[in-house]
Amino acid sequence: MRIFTAEFYAISLAIKVVYRGKEKDFIIFSDSMSSTIAVRRFQIEYDLVHKIIKDYTGLTNSSKRIVLCWIRSHVNIPGNERADAGSLLIQIQNFQPVTSHLVSRFCLKQWQNSRNKCVKNKLHSIYPTGTALHSKTLSRREAVILNRLHIGHSRLTHSYLLSGNNQPTCRHCGIPLTVKHILVKCPNLQDIRQKHFSAASLADLLQC
Repeated sequence: MRIFTAEFYAISLAIKVVYRGKEKDFIIFSDSMSSTIAVRRFQIEYDLVHKIIKDYTGLTNSSKRIVLCWIRSHVNIPGNERADAGSLLIQIQNFQPVTSHLVSRFCLKQWQNSRNKCVKNKLHSIYPTGTALHSKTLSRREAVILNRLHIGHSRLTHSYLLSGNNQPTCRHCGIPLTVKHILVKCPNLQDIRQKHFSAASLADLLQC
C-alpha cells in the first residue's frame, strides 16, 4: 500500500470512530500534509478522498462537527523540522477553505458522473451536462412550448397515451411520429426545415 493511500485510510478509520462516538465535536489529527490538502481541495479522483467526504457529509448532517488538523511529526529532528517548516509554508500559500462553492462543485461533479452513465436517456443527447439555460426574455407560454419540445412530449406525438389509440406514425416514412423525427429526421419535411432553420441535431436546434 502506498504511503499516500495509507494516510487516507487512517483518516477514514478515524471517521469511523467518530460514527461510533456519542460526542458532537471531534478533531482528527494527521501528520500527512498531502492528505489533508487533498481532502480540503475535494480531490475526489482519489477513491478514499471521495469516501472521506461522503462520510464527513453524513456526519455533519447528523449534527456532528469534525475538524481535520495537520500536525508536525518527527519533532526535534533538525532535518525533519526544516522539511515541515517548508511544507507548512506551502500549505499556507495553497490553502483553500471548504466553502459552499466547493461543496456545490463537488455535488455537481458527482451528479454529472451519474448522468454520464445514462447515455440511453432521451434527455442526455439534449442536456449532456444536465443544465438548460433558457432566455429570460421568453414568455411563460414560449418556455412551456420549448420545454415540451426538449422532452419530446406534444399533443401530436403523445395524445395517444390518453386516448388509448395506437401510436401515430409518419405518413411518409411509416415510423413512429416523434418531435425529433419532425424537426430533424423526416426527409419529406427537409425543404420546410431549411426554410425556417438549419440544425444537425435536436440539441443544436433547441439551444437557447
